[in-house]
Amino acid sequence: MSDAEKVVADLRALSMYPGDVHDRAADLIAHQAARLEEVTERAVSAEAQARIWADHFKDAKAALTAAEAEKERLLRATTPSPATKAAYIGEFHFDWTVWDPNGEEQITHRVQVPWTTIKQIMAAIRSRAVLSPKKEQGA
Repeated sequence: MSDAEKVVADLRALSMYPGDVHDRAADLIAHQAARLEEVTERAVSAEAQARIWADHFKDAKAALTAAEAEKERLLRATTPSPATKAAYIGEFHFDWTVWDPNGEEQITHRVQVPWTTIKQIMAAIRSRAVLSPKKEQGA
């Protein structure tokens, strides 16, 4: 027996009201009980959906934070600074082959890429990667 049926049975037992009032009260209570059950189900469903969206939001926020951190790391790596100068000076070179003055022997020289050229390369990389530092520092 449902709670609504128990209430109706109690009302009838008291015989305080005529039968049609009991029937109407029973109908109203049953209707309200059904409505309450429906609303409760919808609320539980909405709460579950909200938890799902909260998890999606948390995952998206974590991905955005990771992407922003990666952008900052790439920006630092491609922005001229004392740290990047220390890291890249001497790192890049090319070989230049020439003949000796008599034209008998080839001589190969290892030439370091100048810092100004490295800064230009970093600027080109930032430009193509759409990384724009707030303030470029010359080093």
